[in-house]
Amino acid sequence: MPVGKARTPPGPIRQMLFDEHMTKLEGHLRAARIPKKEAKRYKNAGERVLRKMTDAGLRRLKDNVTAYYFYPTLAALRAAAADENTLGFYRSSTRTLHLDSGEEGRDSIHHIYAHEFTHALEGPNDDVSGSKEWQEAWQEEIVEGFTFGEAGAETADEGLAQLGELMLRGKRVEVRRLCPKCVAIWEGLEL
Repeated sequence: MPVGKARTPPGPIRQMLFDEHMTKLEGHLRAARIPKKEAKRYKNAGERVLRKMTDAGLRRLKDNVTAYYFYPTLAALRAAAADENTLGFYRSSTRTLHLDSGEEGRDSIHHIYAHEFTHALEGPNDDVSGSKEWQEAWQEEIVEGFTFGEAGAETADEGLAQLGELMLRGKRVEVRRLCPKCVAIWEGLEL
């Protein structure tokens, strides 16, 4: 945001969508019976990511997430995923987002949530990462440029999730310098 320019307050539709997401997230978090202190961390991380989304992003998320599953530990999440390396996941077959406390480091919960929410934004059919436009931009800027390291270069959807993680953490200016074509696709979708 340019210096001196005030942020436009959210409109009523955006606020309504945001409130719907927070109500769903909080309801599923209560059902998970996470201890109060940890539940607050989970809620704050989810809220932080949701606040960075546009109206279009919140609408996509509404269509693509039927439920949130919160786990008390990383081990419990990994058992549910049947993957000992995962830090969170979006299950496309059920349109569910699976998250935990981000035990890998101090700020990692925000990184993990932003990454997994991006998978959910894309939805179950890889609409964005499967497009010809994304495939070309991803290949040029993320794979060949090795912008996000090995994980972002592995698959187009992981490249998108790496980009989204940074975008939903407020790193838009930095990311635009690294991969302007990929950011243009993200912004074209108004995510």
